[in-house]
Amino acid sequence: MFDLLKFIIPVLNTFPRNQKFVLADRIQNHVSDCYEIVLTAYYASSRDEKKAALRKANLKIEMLRHYVRLCHELRLFSFKQYKEFAARLDEVGRMVGGWINYLN
Repeated sequence: MFDLLKFIIPVLNTFPRNQKFVLADRIQNHVSDCYEIVLTAYYASSRDEKKAALRKANLKIEMLRHYVRLCHELRLFSFKQYKEFAARLDEVGRMVGGWINYLN
């Protein structure tokens, strides 16, 4: 999640002014929230708390997928940026999903 956040912030800073404070802010907040939720899950004391946090993170990741696709279709991301962000997001999603499966 940290690497995803580090990657996306400079990309979002290139957005046009009319989307920088709407769509870019929304995406950055979702990535930051997801990062915090994953950290919360890591330090949670019980399996149930971990699972609840990871389910929340999974939902945020799914929302991010939709926002990223929207940005690409609005041509706010280059194809290269879209591909890189989607790959990183997919990797994070697989890691969170694997963690959920492990806890089950």
